Amino acid sequence: MELPTLHVIPIDSVLLHEAIIPDKVQSLASIIESDGVQKNPIIVFPTKDGEQYIAIDGIHRAEAMRELGCVSVVASLVDYTDASIELFGWSQVFFSVEREELLDIIKKVCGRKPEQRDFWDAAHALTTRQAYFGCAFRKGEGAFLFPCKDFSVEQWAVFDRAFMAEIRDREIAHRPVSNDYCLDVFERDEDIACLCRRPVISKEEVVRMALARTPLPSDTTRHIIPNRPLGLNTPLGLLKAHVPMDVANSIIEAEVQNRWTKGAIRHYPDSVYIYDE
Repeated sequence: MELPTLHVIPIDSVLLHEAIIPDKVQSLASIIESDGVQKNPIIVFPTKDGEQYIAIDGIHRAEAMRELGCVSVVASLVDYTDASIELFGWSQVFFSVEREELLDIIKKVCGRKPEQRDFWDAAHALTTRQAYFGCAFRKGEGAFLFPCKDFSVEQWAVFDRAFMAEIRDREIAHRPVSNDYCLDVFERDEDIACLCRRPVISKEEVVRMALARTPLPSDTTRHIIPNRPLGLNTPLGLLKAHVPMDVANSIIEAEVQNRWTKGAIRHYPDSVYIYDE
């Protein structure tokens, strides 16, 4: 069994691929401070020059630790080009909202009129970058598509941020649902008024946006990461101290070896449900 590659890295070398949600950072900071440990490593991959790391999982955890005064963070280093790391997207579902209000919000932020389409035609258009947004409503009216001629992920990100800001300002209840099963959730949950599909984002775009320091909107990507390490429980005292990286890493290596020797490292290939705060 090959163990994850764990390293202590400077927290200032971590680039975020998505925007953070401030309330979530504050909540996590309180939990981490109370626990006194970084429970789980964040997931990162190094940039080509090896000077920085792009975080694809644990961005709120990393920002919470930064706020707590940590100068380093424990990370699991992965090869982002590996096909076993899969990239999916998140759709948004909305509750208690009228069709015209939602369509007007999208029209306002992206300056395009919706076209009414068959649901699967609209889904294909989003997958093939022919549109910025697609919406399906409970009343069986098909889907409404906001088409574009030359898709730009940078422009879409501007639209999406403005769209979700309007949603929050109007206090419209919503939550993200993974693209790969969003239709099942939409059909099963009758309280959902609308399903809004987003375009598919590529790994190359994740890297480009992170390097440009213009992170994607929050809840854009969903990464499937095999062999995710959990429960390392690294003391915050170590991560707040200005300890040389080689010393900090030798401490982590010794702890991993100790747990391996004691048989305290277990591998579970199961899928899980996490009941988050």
